[in-house]
Amino acid sequence: MSAPAALEIETPEGISFTYELAGPVLRLYSLLLDGLCIYGLYYFANRFTTALDLIWRDVGTAVQFLVFFLVMWGYYIATEWYLQGQSVGKKILGLRVMDAQGFKLRLEQVVLRNLMRAVDALPVAYLLGGIVSFFSPRRQRLGDMLAGTVVVREARRARPDVSALLGDRYNSFLDHPHLVYMARSRIVPEEAGLLLGAVLSRDDLDPAARLAVFASLAAHFKSRVPFPDDALSDERYLRNFADVVFNRN
Repeated sequence: MSAPAALEIETPEGISFTYELAGPVLRLYSLLLDGLCIYGLYYFANRFTTALDLIWRDVGTAVQFLVFFLVMWGYYIATEWYLQGQSVGKKILGLRVMDAQGFKLRLEQVVLRNLMRAVDALPVAYLLGGIVSFFSPRRQRLGDMLAGTVVVREARRARPDVSALLGDRYNSFLDHPHLVYMARSRIVPEEAGLLLGAVLSRDDLDPAARLAVFASLAAHFKSRVPFPDDALSDERYLRNFADVVFNRN
């Protein structure tokens, strides 16, 4: 029985997101690309450790083992954490690791899912992980199941029309280009979608719910990028933020 191809997550605000799950074959291609990166890193690191081994054999052998561990597991942990759920291979193929419930991906999840590669790789070439992923309802290998993560394909959507976000008002956030750059690089697709969905659906919410939702979202995005609010309302703050993220002219 094959796994369903999509995962639907509904936020507490009632906004739903549907993600296409990455299957074993596409993840294998990603693994091969990452393998090339790991091989390159280990090749250059091994040149140093080999020279050290010739000078100081016992220490050189220990360092070689340590370097192998750091490159093999450190590569995935470092890239998936700093690239917000993407290794080099995943980024090239448009894949991303995310929390299975739609929450922010945590460092301990990244570490756990990647340490479990030692088990998923058994007996050879990630055969166990591939079989488990194929039959898993969420296409998860063992590492994903333990860490509570899934691997999804990033949607290639047309950029939404947000020309009406500001009306005729000036976006004061544009006066801070370094913060604009920070917002565009830090905000992940899930956050951007939640932001845009909340702003565009404001008329569908009753006033009390709208105030509560906008206050919660404004607090979140203020913690992500410290734009000066200049006594802006929560709604205006979110509209300015969405304009910065989606309008890149």
